[in-house]
Amino acid sequence: MRGYKLLILTVALLKATLAVGVAYLYWAGYIQFSFSGPTPALAKNESSSAAVLPPGMECNQKLFEDLRLKRLELEEREKELRLKKEELRLLRDQVDKRLAALAELEQEIDGKLKELKAIKDERFRLLVKIYSNMKPKKAAPLLSKLDVDTLTKLFQAMPTDQVSKILAAMDQEVAAKVSAKLSGQP
Repeated sequence: MRGYKLLILTVALLKATLAVGVAYLYWAGYIQFSFSGPTPALAKNESSSAAVLPPGMECNQKLFEDLRLKRLELEEREKELRLKKEELRLLRDQVDKRLAALAELEQEIDGKLKELKAIKDERFRLLVKIYSNMKPKKAAPLLSKLDVDTLTKLFQAMPTDQVSKILAAMDQEVAAKVSAKLSGQP
């Protein structure tokens, strides 16, 4: 009798284990049930949405199908975002390279402008030195041919005693314009 009870208990345990296993396989989508009977059929395609369910389970199936579609949509969107992110990274790298090239070019231009200014300043100092060392009577006719702004800058850089001698030897009209400009009058 005791052996018989043990056999019945073992069979019941096996049935319960089998029921749990079948329920898991159904839940995981590995098997399907049809209305014609409880014979399990292996699922041929995991993405097939046509698992035939017992009555009352249709709403759960619709929910699972909606979730599956949403998951596929999200995966596609994530893929698009990864591609956009990579594209943006490449564009940012290109912009960074161009900015670096522009900064380098700007430094080069600044250097060239400083060199040019130094050359102009040196030429101006040389011009001041030349006219300062000339005799006023020889410098006056040459300086009279220059425009008033240039003459004003030259005179501001020259010693005042030399400027006064050159102004005395210049044409009176030009000397008056330069004097007015030197005094700050318009």
